[in-house]
Amino acid sequence: MTKLTDIEIQDKYKNIENRIKTGGNFTRTDIQESLDKIKGYGYSPDFKKQKLSEMIKRTGVRVIGIRTTYTPREDLKEEDKTMDFLKDIYSYSGVIED
Repeated sequence: MTKLTDIEIQDKYKNIENRIKTGGNFTRTDIQESLDKIKGYGYSPDFKKQKLSEMIKRTGVRVIGIRTTYTPREDLKEEDKTMDFLKDIYSYSGVIED
């Protein structure tokens, strides 16, 4: 099984990155499509997480949300939630390859 170079992976992600930059946000569909682009090359879930993280960083898009878990109402603060999608990476199809 041939592995892709970093440049080849970036080329595969180019259209998705442009769409994310244009829209200023990304969705589960964008993440799934990105995973599908490198599916079948035998990469580990950790490698895929790393490449997805690098792709999102290249777009410059940040997701800001409110920290709500067990926080008193008066202490609600904004926090960077850009990489929160990595927390549930195993919920995406094709993360683990047979």
